[in-house]
Amino acid sequence: MELELIFPNEEYRKEVELFKKNMLDNNSRMDGCGSLRIDDFDTWLERCIDYKDGKNTPNNMPPYIQYICIRKNDNKVIGMLQIRHKEINPIFGNIGYCIAFDERGKGYSKMMLKLGLKECKKLNLDKVMINCLVTNEASRRCILANGGVLLDRMFVKERNYDIERYYIYLDKGM
Repeated sequence: MELELIFPNEEYRKEVELFKKNMLDNNSRMDGCGSLRIDDFDTWLERCIDYKDGKNTPNNMPPYIQYICIRKNDNKVIGMLQIRHKEINPIFGNIGYCIAFDERGKGYSKMMLKLGLKECKKLNLDKVMINCLVTNEASRRCILANGGVLLDRMFVKERNYDIERYYIYLDKGM
Protein backbone atom coordinates (compact mmCIF):
# COMPACT_ATOMS: atom_id res chain seq x y z
CA MET A 1 0.00 0.00 0.00
CA GLU A 2 1.29 3.42 -0.89
CA LEU A 3 1.00 6.15 1.73
CA GLU A 4 1.31 9.91 1.47
CA LEU A 5 1.71 12.63 4.08
CA ILE A 6 -0.30 15.72 3.30
CA PHE A 7 -1.05 18.91 5.13
CA PRO A 8 -4.68 18.85 6.37
CA ASN A 9 -7.21 20.60 4.18
CA GLU A 10 -10.94 20.90 3.62
CA GLU A 11 -10.88 18.11 1.04
CA TYR A 12 -10.20 15.59 3.82
CA ARG A 13 -12.79 16.87 6.33
CA LYS A 14 -14.93 13.72 6.22
CA GLU A 15 -11.93 11.36 6.42
CA VAL A 16 -10.41 13.29 9.35
CA GLU A 17 -13.75 13.25 11.19
CA LEU A 18 -14.05 9.48 10.64
CA PHE A 19 -10.48 9.02 11.91
CA LYS A 20 -11.29 11.05 15.03
CA LYS A 21 -14.50 9.10 15.68
CA ASN A 22 -12.65 5.80 15.27
CA MET A 23 -10.01 6.85 17.77
CA LEU A 24 -12.44 8.24 20.34
CA ASP A 25 -14.84 5.29 20.03
CA ASN A 26 -11.91 3.01 20.88
CA ASN A 27 -10.63 5.22 23.70
CA SER A 28 -7.33 5.46 21.89
CA ARG A 29 -4.57 7.96 22.54
CA MET A 30 -4.24 10.54 19.81
CA ASP A 31 -0.54 11.35 19.93
CA GLY A 32 0.59 13.46 17.01
CA CYS A 33 -2.90 14.76 16.23
CA GLY A 34 -2.53 18.23 17.72
CA SER A 35 -5.77 19.47 19.23
CA LEU A 36 -8.01 17.15 17.16
CA ARG A 37 -9.20 15.26 20.26
CA ILE A 38 -10.90 18.38 21.64
CA ASP A 39 -11.49 20.63 18.63
CA ASP A 40 -13.97 20.51 15.79
CA PHE A 41 -12.45 20.18 12.31
CA ASP A 42 -12.55 23.91 11.48
CA THR A 43 -10.80 24.97 14.70
CA TRP A 44 -8.25 22.17 14.36
CA LEU A 45 -7.49 23.11 10.75
CA GLU A 46 -7.09 26.77 11.68
CA ARG A 47 -4.65 25.79 14.42
CA CYS A 48 -2.72 23.56 12.03
CA ILE A 49 -2.27 26.52 9.69
CA ASP A 50 -1.25 28.89 12.49
CA TYR A 51 1.13 26.48 14.21
CA LYS A 52 2.91 25.68 10.95
CA ASP A 53 3.86 29.36 10.80
CA GLY A 54 4.63 29.53 14.52
CA LYS A 55 1.58 31.70 15.25
CA ASN A 56 -0.46 31.31 18.44
CA THR A 57 1.32 28.12 19.48
CA PRO A 58 0.46 26.99 23.02
CA ASN A 59 3.05 27.53 25.75
CA ASN A 60 5.50 29.11 23.30
CA MET A 61 5.98 25.85 21.45
CA PRO A 62 8.11 25.98 18.32
CA PRO A 63 6.38 25.81 14.96
CA TYR A 64 5.16 22.37 14.01
CA ILE A 65 3.67 20.78 10.95
CA GLN A 66 0.65 18.53 11.24
CA TYR A 67 0.25 15.86 8.61
CA ILE A 68 -2.50 13.44 7.82
CA CYS A 69 -1.36 10.17 6.34
CA ILE A 70 -3.56 8.84 3.59
CA ARG A 71 -3.61 5.48 1.90
CA LYS A 72 -3.52 6.45 -1.75
CA ASN A 73 -5.71 3.69 -3.18
CA ASP A 74 -8.79 4.78 -1.20
CA ASN A 75 -7.83 8.18 0.30
CA LYS A 76 -8.49 6.90 3.82
CA VAL A 77 -6.76 8.72 6.67
CA ILE A 78 -4.86 5.89 8.31
CA GLY A 79 -2.78 8.01 10.65
CA MET A 80 -1.48 11.38 11.79
CA LEU A 81 2.04 12.61 12.24
CA GLN A 82 3.31 15.86 13.71
CA ILE A 83 6.79 17.26 13.21
CA ARG A 84 8.06 19.82 15.67
CA HIS A 85 10.89 21.93 14.32
CA LYS A 86 12.92 21.37 17.49
CA GLU A 87 12.72 19.30 20.66
CA ILE A 88 10.23 20.88 23.04
CA ASN A 89 11.37 19.32 26.31
CA PRO A 90 12.58 15.94 27.55
CA ILE A 91 9.11 14.45 27.15
CA PHE A 92 8.06 15.75 23.74
CA GLY A 93 10.63 15.38 21.01
CA ASN A 94 10.37 16.22 17.33
CA ILE A 95 7.78 13.69 16.20
CA GLY A 96 4.44 12.45 17.45
CA TYR A 97 2.28 9.99 15.54
CA CYS A 98 -0.57 7.52 15.71
CA ILE A 99 -2.33 5.03 13.47
CA ALA A 100 -6.10 4.66 13.19
CA PHE A 101 -7.31 2.05 15.64
CA ASP A 102 -8.75 -0.16 12.91
CA GLU A 103 -5.56 0.03 10.79
CA ARG A 104 -3.03 -1.09 13.39
CA GLY A 105 -0.84 -4.12 12.95
CA LYS A 106 -0.46 -3.66 9.18
CA GLY A 107 2.97 -2.01 9.13
CA TYR A 108 1.66 1.48 8.40
CA SER A 109 3.44 3.15 11.30
CA LYS A 110 6.85 2.13 9.97
CA MET A 111 6.03 3.49 6.52
CA MET A 112 4.48 6.68 7.91
CA LEU A 113 7.43 7.38 10.19
CA LYS A 114 9.83 6.84 7.29
CA LEU A 115 7.92 9.46 5.30
CA GLY A 116 8.02 11.79 8.31
CA LEU A 117 11.79 11.41 8.61
CA LYS A 118 12.13 12.52 4.98
CA GLU A 119 10.16 15.64 5.87
CA CYS A 120 12.50 16.23 8.83
CA LYS A 121 15.45 16.18 6.43
CA LYS A 122 13.75 18.95 4.44
CA LEU A 123 13.73 20.99 7.66
CA ASN A 124 17.53 20.46 7.86
CA LEU A 125 17.31 18.40 11.03
CA ASP A 126 20.21 15.99 11.43
CA LYS A 127 18.56 13.98 14.20
CA VAL A 128 15.13 13.71 15.75
CA MET A 129 14.05 12.74 19.21
CA ILE A 130 11.03 10.49 19.47
CA ASN A 131 9.58 8.56 22.37
CA CYS A 132 7.07 5.89 23.22
CA LEU A 133 5.48 4.44 26.29
CA VAL A 134 7.55 1.61 27.73
CA THR A 135 4.47 -0.59 27.31
CA ASN A 136 3.99 0.23 23.59
CA GLU A 137 5.84 -2.59 21.88
CA ALA A 138 4.46 -1.71 18.42
CA SER A 139 5.77 1.85 18.63
CA ARG A 140 9.14 0.63 19.90
CA ARG A 141 9.44 -1.73 16.91
CA CYS A 142 8.48 1.10 14.55
CA ILE A 143 11.11 3.43 15.99
CA LEU A 144 13.81 0.74 15.93
CA ALA A 145 12.93 -0.23 12.34
CA ASN A 146 13.56 3.39 11.36
CA GLY A 147 16.99 3.53 12.99
CA GLY A 148 16.06 4.55 16.52
CA VAL A 149 18.85 4.51 19.09
CA LEU A 150 17.73 4.29 22.71
CA LEU A 151 18.70 7.38 24.66
CA ASP A 152 17.13 6.46 28.00
CA ARG A 153 14.03 5.53 29.96
CA MET A 154 12.37 8.06 32.18
CA PHE A 155 9.37 8.36 34.46
CA VAL A 156 7.02 11.20 33.55
CA LYS A 157 5.69 12.28 36.91
CA GLU A 158 2.98 14.63 35.64
CA ARG A 159 1.48 11.84 33.54
CA ASN A 160 2.39 8.89 35.76
CA TYR A 161 4.01 6.69 33.13
CA ASP A 162 7.41 5.55 31.86
CA ILE A 163 8.70 6.41 28.41
CA GLU A 164 11.64 5.39 26.30
CA ARG A 165 13.38 8.20 24.44
CA TYR A 166 15.15 7.55 21.15
CA TYR A 167 17.23 9.50 18.68
CA ILE A 168 17.00 8.80 14.99
CA TYR A 169 20.00 10.17 13.10
CA LEU A 170 19.13 11.38 9.63
CA ASP A 171 21.89 10.55 7.22
CA LYS A 172 22.22 12.10 3.83
CA GLY A 173 21.03 8.90 2.14
CA MET A 174 17.40 9.35 3.20
